[in-house]
Amino acid sequence: MATAGRANVKKLTKTAGMIPKIVQPWVSSGVFDADSVVCNAGCLLGGIMVHATDGDGDILVQVWDSPDSILTSDVEVARVAIGLTDKYWRDVMFPEPGIECENGIYVDITGDCVVCVYYR
Repeated sequence: MATAGRANVKKLTKTAGMIPKIVQPWVSSGVFDADSVVCNAGCLLGGIMVHATDGDGDILVQVWDSPDSILTSDVEVARVAIGLTDKYWRDVMFPEPGIECENGIYVDITGDCVVCVYYR
């Protein structure tokens, strides 16, 4: 029995030597109310917070995998809509590791709202 116990200790020591990858925290874009480039390089989209500032119209926030406002061949990766009769906010968080945006994050806003994007 003492030999079996030693073999297990050696296995644990070898396994314990591996260092887990440390995940970086999500970064906030800050609050903005107009179309914006959030990140102009590859990153991960973690979440979107949209808060209506005026209850008189529909709101549409589109998030694009794009480093700039030229969306010709870019891909829409997320969309948040708030209807006239809906609640005044939408918070959408994506499961780990997030949505991969190879080119960057560009946000297109239609309607009166403020937006905050979480990315890394």
